[in-house]
Amino acid sequence: MAPHKPAADNESKEIAHTKKNKDKVAKRPARGYHRFKNGMLNVAPKGQEKGLVATNGVSILLALPAEIRSQIFHYALGGKTFRQIYKSWNRRPFQCEPSEHIHAFALLQTCRQIYVETAAVPFASNAFTVDDCSMLKNSCRPFTKYQIRNIKELQIELPNVLLSAPPDPSLARKFRAHYLAYLPELRRIRVLVFPRDPSVGNEEAFARYVAYGNAEVEDRAKKGGLELIYELMHVKYSKSYKT
Repeated sequence: MAPHKPAADNESKEIAHTKKNKDKVAKRPARGYHRFKNGMLNVAPKGQEKGLVATNGVSILLALPAEIRSQIFHYALGGKTFRQIYKSWNRRPFQCEPSEHIHAFALLQTCRQIYVETAAVPFASNAFTVDDCSMLKNSCRPFTKYQIRNIKELQIELPNVLLSAPPDPSLARKFRAHYLAYLPELRRIRVLVFPRDPSVGNEEAFARYVAYGNAEVEDRAKKGGLELIYELMHVKYSKSYKT
């Protein structure tokens, strides 16, 4: 019969195994790329890439204080609008405005350090516009977990609004909890009101419209810790437009 190993040896192996698991770092594969569970790319340098990282570290941009770099990155990548576009009845992905989507986020591909510092900026510093909140989950499907968690502002468009009438009670349906739950870090909702009749005096009518309010909508926003803002959109129709 083979001799049993001392219990102390087994315990030491278990401790070593536990410590190894705690200290374990996600490693990139030899080929291709690796993502963390939240969807963010693992850009840890390997082999000859380490020398490239050291070279990038002495660039003028990366030599700036982190606070200044952050301001530059937010200025370069923020201030844009992602709009919910119609592809089919069950596909409404977000897309940048036509004038902005070409190479809009090429900065993230510059180097590893810039990617790490800017990966969340396009989602935290830009607005996401929808006209159908029921399709919000579908629209966010291409995004990864960390991207969805960094969305802070949602814009809801209300087209063809008659300002002389009270707010449509159906607006409350756009604020259903299970819709907004798709964006756990949402902080601000802008309701963009497009008047049916873009005539003089809309400002006064809009003020009455907002003052009348929608108690259910405002209550849901407050419970969710959201800032709710109504905005009157000035629409100018061409002469060829027919009502």
